[in-house]
Amino acid sequence: MDNNNFIERIESNSKENVRAVFNRYFEEEISKLLNNDVRLYKRIVDNDKLKRKLESALFDLIYQEYDKIKKKGLENVK
Repeated sequence: MDNNNFIERIESNSKENVRAVFNRYFEEEISKLLNNDVRLYKRIVDNDKLKRKLESALFDLIYQEYDKIKKKGLENVK
């Protein structure tokens, strides 16, 4: 799933529905780490608590950034 596809999902679905597909997006991105940093990848996949916290924090961060961008766009319309 590319970033544009994910943004479209954010725009057209509830936060709960987006969270349901975010796990797949997160898994794809974490798998990309394997090519760049095997130690970091192993730390994340071997520690379920860390993995869940990281996934949750990234999901919340994405929504915060999306909300900022959306608000700026609305302010420019006024």
